[in-house]
Amino acid sequence: MSGALGTFYNNKSVHYSEITSRFHKVAEICRKTISNRLEQKAIVNVLDLGCGCGIYGSALKKEFGKRLNMIGVDINKHPPPNAAFYSEILNLDLDSRESLFSYCEKGMPQPDLIICSEVLQCLFNPENVYRFFESVLAPLGIVVITTPNHDWWLKDHSASETLYDDKVPHIKQNFRQFNIHVHSKYLNKNNLSILSVTGADSEHCDYTRDVVDRLFIEFGIDKLALHQTIQQVYPVKQRTLVITAHKTLE
Repeated sequence: MSGALGTFYNNKSVHYSEITSRFHKVAEICRKTISNRLEQKAIVNVLDLGCGCGIYGSALKKEFGKRLNMIGVDINKHPPPNAAFYSEILNLDLDSRESLFSYCEKGMPQPDLIICSEVLQCLFNPENVYRFFESVLAPLGIVVITTPNHDWWLKDHSASETLYDDKVPHIKQNFRQFNIHVHSKYLNKNNLSILSVTGADSEHCDYTRDVVDRLFIEFGIDKLALHQTIQQVYPVKQRTLVITAHKTLE
């Protein structure tokens, strides 16, 4: 087997490892978020944006049961294999502002948590989704985002190779290239503040706001300078970005 398909199957164990690592990382963040919210309310609303086959709905619903209201959104016309774990599956075009924001018109509940995993890089108009986060999230609601990290691919491949080269076939469908700076720009623009940044299937070099705050308090290190330094060095180490942000109070 040759070409992109051959390369993909020859390296499928690495690719599957990345998918598994990303799933467990996101699921762990979601479990902690849901558990915290359940201390404050009887039912937590979770929106799985770009739910695909519904792996997050399946995993989380099995754990939290009736105390979790899972809503799935995808462009697929047919329900995903795990549709039974969702209270409702909406067929919306995430690239269309009109279609995406019809979520609000359908009387759907404000989500306490939004999962948006491996979606944004496949959209022509991802800016609409950041606006959607701000519009529908409950106050102090959490969004968990994952995308391939463009900085990692630039570091790991020579200048003669592109993101659409046969050597990286499993991201050939990507229309947009994301790194921490792009995410920060659009999240901040839409009143969403980053809580943590980590990665999957890569060298671990995580940082969180707690770490930055502690360094500021204990050593007097300037927060802005520290964030800028971390963002210049850190992102290259992560093959997949996993970002947690929350909706700030206006």
